[in-house]
Amino acid sequence: PISDVGVDFLGRASSLSTLWLTGPKVTDMAVPLLGKMDQLNELVLLQTSITGDGLRTLEQLLPACSVDSIS
Repeated sequence: PISDVGVDFLGRASSLSTLWLTGPKVTDMAVPLLGKMDQLNELVLLQTSITGDGLRTLEQLLPACSVDSIS
């Protein structure tokens, strides 16, 4: 599983259009990093520790991206 630090590394990949993240080590600390990835069309979060507030922030930061969270 990836962590918040790994999300920062992925943010440098400007060609990503779809991203699936899995694991409890992805937290609300990753939200600002993910929010900078405006090239994303789809973001799927599987069993992460991102809260409802974090998801709402992501939806605001990435209005053109489909953001889905699966517990």
